[in-house]
Amino acid sequence: MLTVIAAIAVGMQDPAAGAANVNPSQLISRMLAYYNDARTLVGTIVMTQKFGEQGGTISTSIQFEQPDKIYIRQQKSTGDRRVWQIVANGKTFAYDAPDLRTSEHSRRLVEAQVIEQKRPNGQVEELMRFNFRDVYGVGAASLGDRSTPLDIAIGRNSDLRAIRDQWKTVVYKGTTDYNGKTVHVVMGEWRPYGNAEAEGQYRMYLTDSGELLQFARSETVNFEGSAKAILTTWDVKLEKNGSPDPRLFSKIQ
Repeated sequence: MLTVIAAIAVGMQDPAAGAANVNPSQLISRMLAYYNDARTLVGTIVMTQKFGEQGGTISTSIQFEQPDKIYIRQQKSTGDRRVWQIVANGKTFAYDAPDLRTSEHSRRLVEAQVIEQKRPNGQVEELMRFNFRDVYGVGAASLGDRSTPLDIAIGRNSDLRAIRDQWKTVVYKGTTDYNGKTVHVVMGEWRPYGNAEAEGQYRMYLTDSGELLQFARSETVNFEGSAKAILTTWDVKLEKNGSPDPRLFSKIQ
């Protein structure tokens, strides 16, 4: 994992490296390392999206406990106030079925976290065990808000590589005050995947220790024949090595 973190930092274009004696790639590397070694994590991520005169939020509650327990619950603030969940208790995990029809929004899929087979001599052999990152990898595609902060908090290698490719440039913009804390500001051009043209900008607020407190992305899209600006902001409040509520890991159904 640390090799992946180093590769992400080295692979970034960094036109402002060393500005004000602060290297933004090192800040990002510190952030990824900060979340990577968490034994537990507890907190919230609130996404606010503004599209012209419209807007809404999706609130995410998350907790995990190494090696194999995770709880993610998301809820929309508007419309049907839909809920999405991923839950794993170490033996079984559950997630929402992919959207095939609106009527299936509430359908849950339940799978075993430990895959075993019985040998001819009667002994049981463990073939595979899903840790909390594996469970997230299975269920995340069905979430309402598969966000950059959530991917960073979980820390799957493939997700971190994809995020690296989305950040076309990385520029240090000094410090600012955010909720009473002095934070580093890192910005750059954003693209949906590697080698794509830039489609917007991103901005993140990072503490000296590596905490991600806010991530934002702005894009312009064509909608009904006119250009519309979309601003999406994720406010992040995650406690590293906090105390998970064990009851939440049991909410499989």
